[in-house]
Amino acid sequence: MSFNLYLLTTSLSQLVSLVVNHLLKAVGTAVILASTSYKLTRLWNLTFKLLVFMLVNQRLHTRIIKMNFVGIDVAKTFHMVSIVDENETRIINKAFKIENTMDGFEKLLRVLDSISLNKDNFTLGLEATGIYGENLLEFLKSIGYNIKLLNPFQTSRYREQRTMKKVKNDNIDSLIIAYLLNDGKYSSGYITDDEYQSLRTLYRNRASIQADMK
Repeated sequence: MSFNLYLLTTSLSQLVSLVVNHLLKAVGTAVILASTSYKLTRLWNLTFKLLVFMLVNQRLHTRIIKMNFVGIDVAKTFHMVSIVDENETRIINKAFKIENTMDGFEKLLRVLDSISLNKDNFTLGLEATGIYGENLLEFLKSIGYNIKLLNPFQTSRYREQRTMKKVKNDNIDSLIIAYLLNDGKYSSGYITDDEYQSLRTLYRNRASIQADMK
């Protein structure tokens, strides 16, 4: 009888131990799942916040960025430059001069960099009137600026419309070019690279003939 009681006690002890082990495993699994669920939930919340931050930041970035339009009036030894934004507000209070040399070109770059380091924020333009703007044009194109060659007749007509008179001076001309770029009405007067190369050749031939005649 005592032996049977021992077996019964032993069986109950094993059973209790087995049940406890299963319960511990179940509790452990529940804790792990809960922990994993918490981690997943936290990861999702962090991801969602990051996405919201990126969207807001992108909208603010887009809102802050403004296009700037740089009008360059070309002359033999120097160029005049005016800069306006898309609201026609002058970024630089008045037109400024740059020499038609590498030092002058670097001065222009410093001014542009002080406004924005992103070249995509600028559209530059100059008239295709001769060879004097050739070096500046090639320089700006080589470093990635978006620069337009404008039809002189079109800029002249646009000047008359804006000022209601045929006044012409370096300060006004550079500003008129900047306004024209902003209006976007220069597209029909755009001159291709091939056409510009032809103009350069004509001007060089003209200069050579004039030199021979002296």
